[in-house]
Amino acid sequence: MASYLGGIPSGSSSASSYPWGYDVGLNKSSFWKIGAVPNKYAFRSPPPFAKGYFAIPPTDEPSQNTRSFFTSTPPEEPQDEPEHEDDAYQEPSTPEPESPSPEERQKEEARLKRLEQERAIAEAGEIDWVRSGGILRDADGNRDLTRTNAIREELHLQAEEKRLREQWDTYQKRWQAIASSQEPLHFKDIPWPLPVAPGSVEEMTQEKIEDFIMSPLKIRGNKVTPKGRLRGSMLRWHPDKLGAVVARVVPEELEDVKEGVGVVFRCLKALQDKQVPG
Repeated sequence: MASYLGGIPSGSSSASSYPWGYDVGLNKSSFWKIGAVPNKYAFRSPPPFAKGYFAIPPTDEPSQNTRSFFTSTPPEEPQDEPEHEDDAYQEPSTPEPESPSPEERQKEEARLKRLEQERAIAEAGEIDWVRSGGILRDADGNRDLTRTNAIREELHLQAEEKRLREQWDTYQKRWQAIASSQEPLHFKDIPWPLPVAPGSVEEMTQEKIEDFIMSPLKIRGNKVTPKGRLRGSMLRWHPDKLGAVVARVVPEELEDVKEGVGVVFRCLKALQDKQVPG
């Protein structure tokens, strides 16, 4: 009995020269359809279709990388992105430094106080050296003219402030002495607002009076305003306020004193008119 291979007799030459499903009795350019034409060499009927080509066996756990269409796992909720890039970065928290103990705090305060005292002593030594005509030197031994000139300017400013302060204090004390005395007065006894006591009315000028009244306001730390200084001076030199003082002037110098009071008051009034309120 002839054996069959794929529905074609093995003894036939067609079994090795034609592919499966090719009918040797048909034209070589066409394929036959399975089951359409009876043929003794036809294939067996294929098994009935069961699950189809895309049947996927169930697995115990779905893959982590691929979502299964047969699972009902809800999708992950979208997370809000930061509005700014800086919001996405959080600096690591740093522990707060420990507060120093009372003993450590006292030691630090003592150290700072000692350094301040040493600095004050060193500065005092430099000031004395420059005051005596010396020139400071830097750490390399070179002449430090910058620091030397700065100290010289400071010494000059201190001397000027001292002169103005003493001049104003003397002026105030002289007025207090007149108010507490009943002795007769001469022209030279009146505390005129001038750096040097004038010998006559002609020596009283607007420039000298303004310099004497306003210069003390340049002293560092002064809290008196120009407006306040002028107001107080005008009250003092108002002719109506000086009646008791003028009455004590000796008769031969009375007219000179009255004229001098008028000159001072007019200068103060002119100065007040041009001053900016302050």
